[in-house]
Amino acid sequence: MEQCPQECETFEKAIDCLSMLHCGWCAIDGLAIDGVGFCLQGGLFGPKHQSCSNQSIDLLSQLNHKPYYVPMSVLKTSWHYIHPPEENECLNGHHTCDPKSQNCIDLDEGFMCQCKNGYKMDENVCKPICQQGCVHGICALPDVCQCHFGYIGQNCSIECQCHGHSTCSSADHRNECNLCHNNTQGKWCEQCKPFFVGDPTKSGCQPCSNICHNHSELCFMEENLSNLTTFEMTELDDDHWNEFGSKIKRGPLSETEAICVNCKNFTEGERCDRCQLGYFKISDDIRDGCRLCMCNGHGTLCNPFNGENCDCHNNTENDRQCNYLNSKEYSNYINKTYFFKSSQIMTTYSLPCWMLQCSKCKDYFYGLPTNNHQCYRHMYIDKEYCIDPITQENCLHQQSQPLRNGRTVFFGVQPRYMNVDIKLIVY
Repeated sequence: MEQCPQECETFEKAIDCLSMLHCGWCAIDGLAIDGVGFCLQGGLFGPKHQSCSNQSIDLLSQLNHKPYYVPMSVLKTSWHYIHPPEENECLNGHHTCDPKSQNCIDLDEGFMCQCKNGYKMDENVCKPICQQGCVHGICALPDVCQCHFGYIGQNCSIECQCHGHSTCSSADHRNECNLCHNNTQGKWCEQCKPFFVGDPTKSGCQPCSNICHNHSELCFMEENLSNLTTFEMTELDDDHWNEFGSKIKRGPLSETEAICVNCKNFTEGERCDRCQLGYFKISDDIRDGCRLCMCNGHGTLCNPFNGENCDCHNNTENDRQCNYLNSKEYSNYINKTYFFKSSQIMTTYSLPCWMLQCSKCKDYFYGLPTNNHQCYRHMYIDKEYCIDPITQENCLHQQSQPLRNGRTVFFGVQPRYMNVDIKLIVY
């Protein structure tokens, strides 16, 4: 995409100005103001619209903004279009040399950057030289190393006795750790802080949330738990854990030593790694948490891994289609067919198995027992039934028992014809 050329007046150096075909450089000659001038639109024979003379308004305007104390009568100007005017870039600051590592050398045309003593050219950059070497660090200045964290000495070869978690005062005081980092503590940074797990002498400290599968920020050693009162245990939560830091002293040394408390998202266990009774995993990753068993109000327990096999009551049972495919196959099938719109009636085949628990009535019962609805015992003509919510076996010979308080027996009559009277005798 073509762009409009940059205006000549925006260039402050002759070499940049002459890089544009429509620009030329009006130079002001004189050692006291070496390299001074301004860029104007023009060509080989001079400026196009403006003047390049010591009496021009443009020149006066340029000099009024610069601290040059030279009489206007002695100033000389010259127009340059092909080659830039002679100047000492090293003196007027128009060079690009690094003042820290390079010396500027003026040439007849332009300048040259040369590495200073103690530096060498490496990949077009002057880098410092450390004769003593920097074992665990980098050469920052000639013969001056910048040590990596946890090392000290002229050549960074001495390791602080802080297990890599702190700097130390000097090579003679390697065991005096300045400030422990990485969630460590102790004189030599040899312990994890409370609510962090690990052995800092071998590796680092990770937060309890990693051990507890992101369902708790709190974990303890067993001995720490025994030191907390029952009241303190009930008060433990993410907002008050700092209050118990003085009693905990340090974090567990390993994952096997850590016990998670206050597991959230319906998880439990020493690692918050399983679902509470009556809940099942949302996904294969326990870090996603658990959800309530969906037994449609007819059960409370299910398989904690996939939500299937609810303990169905009230004459309900699980949808038999879930027996045809194993969980993984059915999940793949569901991923291709499952959709939901509130304006549509979903068939059972559009739902995963954990949503089809206790959703069918047993034989001899009918109804749609989803969403806490009931199944009704199907009554037939010329047949006796006993008021028993569980069984109809041996109704004629058993001694009648009163229905328990709060128990309901659901019966349903579905006549074959609609234009007949139904006579129901209760005794």
